[in-house]
Amino acid sequence: MRVRNVTETTIEGCRCGSWLQHWDAFSRQRANFCMVIGCDGKPEVGGMVQKDTEPGKIYVVPLCKACAAKAGQELDIVSNVNLVTTQTEDTCARKHVPVG
Repeated sequence: MRVRNVTETTIEGCRCGSWLQHWDAFSRQRANFCMVIGCDGKPEVGGMVQKDTEPGKIYVVPLCKACAAKAGQELDIVSNVNLVTTQTEDTCARKHVPVG
């Protein structure tokens, strides 16, 4: 799946502690590696991405710091990763969903 890596500074944090923890709490998946195809780095941050088909929505995916630093670039991420919205009213502003 192709997404654009965005640097979004207007998105405030959430109750989860970090955007990576936000993804962990709401994706119903586990990340053992950066979600960029061809990268074997460890997931270190919750990277902000956008799909071309949904330009107004920003999602979180697990990325290594090197891939997260590619602001504005298109990234090919694994197709089966669940994108988690940064809209906290739809996620952590509500009750946390158990992971696992």
